[in-house]
Amino acid sequence: MKNKLFIYPYIALLTIVFGTVLTGCDDEEKEALVAPSIVIDRIVTTNSTELKIIFTPSGSTSNFKYAIGNETDRQAFINGSLSTTQSQDGNEKQTVTFSNLNEKEVYTIFATAYGDDGTQGPIASIKAETRKKIENFEVLRKYVTSSSAGFFFNSTSDYYKFEYALGRPGDKEIFEKGVIDGFSTKEDISTYTANYFDLHPNTDYVFFVRGYDRSSGLESDTQEIPFTTAASGTGPEVKFRTDYMDIYAGDYTFIPNEHCSKIVSFLSIKDEYEDVINNEMNWRGDLITMMETWERLNAGLTYSAIGSPLHVTYTTSKMLTPEVTNPYNYPLEAYSLLYDMDGEVYGIQRFDFSTPAYQDGMGEAKVDFKISNITDCGAFYEFTPNKYTMGVVFETFDAEWYEKLLQSDAYYDNYIRDYLYLNGYWNYCHKVTTSTMPERSAEPGKKYYVFYLPMNYNGPGEGWGKVKYEVYTTLEKEQ
Repeated sequence: MKNKLFIYPYIALLTIVFGTVLTGCDDEEKEALVAPSIVIDRIVTTNSTELKIIFTPSGSTSNFKYAIGNETDRQAFINGSLSTTQSQDGNEKQTVTFSNLNEKEVYTIFATAYGDDGTQGPIASIKAETRKKIENFEVLRKYVTSSSAGFFFNSTSDYYKFEYALGRPGDKEIFEKGVIDGFSTKEDISTYTANYFDLHPNTDYVFFVRGYDRSSGLESDTQEIPFTTAASGTGPEVKFRTDYMDIYAGDYTFIPNEHCSKIVSFLSIKDEYEDVINNEMNWRGDLITMMETWERLNAGLTYSAIGSPLHVTYTTSKMLTPEVTNPYNYPLEAYSLLYDMDGEVYGIQRFDFSTPAYQDGMGEAKVDFKISNITDCGAFYEFTPNKYTMGVVFETFDAEWYEKLLQSDAYYDNYIRDYLYLNGYWNYCHKVTTSTMPERSAEPGKKYYVFYLPMNYNGPGEGWGKVKYEVYTTLEKEQ
């Protein structure tokens, strides 16, 4: 009896289920029972005066109506008296753009669907808020000279990205499309200075910039800062002269004109300070403040002069390291901070130049080498280079160590040359007739080899001369 009590309700349930399924097989009857309806969705837009709305009617819909207003307009929509009401035939999904709205305002969108027989479905609605247009940020003309210009933009933390470029009048459209030459972006910064060099004197330019809001993704209006570069010679300027240059060092002169009371300059390998100049944690393009600070701190990278030519010797020691495999025509740059006759900052000039090209037919580097003044702890080494010799690398080896090296598997034909290049002492020979170097770290009564390798003005590699050596023995220490 217990089992039957459970079986009978189960059979009854199956009967209900099958009855329901069989009833649902009549598609026409089922469709007639489904009232028309509509679903409303919003598409996120970056335009602060638009709302894009998707209307998706059900399959039983013949046509539908929609409108935009606010929540108090619901009854007017139901009554058919809301002025923004529009009709749409069919049951295809529709995307409608409501334009000319107020920014940062909440709207209500209404919709209702109708069947073939005029049956009206329920009123659907959705609230949507337009975005707030972001305000323009501060943009200042930092400086303009006859050949350069700098522009500073300053925003709040609401901005996360900037787009900017230097163009000519009428270039706004290609800037906003991102196809203007020199189009640049900076992200996650609040302030930045964009510097432009190699401009033409007495020429009209426009600086374009716009920002993007962090929370909404909206872009600001494009700001245009028109300017005209100064005519050549009408303001502070500097001429840059190369007095001497090889791949290792050079002598240069910065010559201010009569409008320039002071200059602060520095030289470097091209883009060597790119991260320092432009990095968010450093100067963010503010070259003026950077160079004034370097001068004040005597940072070792900056040279200054007041009212007279500035003579500078700059050594590019990086050129003699193995990572620079081709030191010829290697790009360098120099910057000068210019002050007017009132002692006020006027602007920045940049000069692009490069190391010399490879010199075909360069003579072989040779050095006359002498050892003198031998003591119990070393000696004096005297180098006399020929006219082709730019420098010489040398090293002192313990004779016992060197002679064991000759017998080992580690030794190869150019071992000493490579060792000198990587580890030897460098003696620069430009403007040198004879130089003397002391050795004071030797031990008493020991034999030593002094190896030396001269190099001509073509530098490492093609410019190497021959590896040579001299041998000497230190004196015994007096008792």
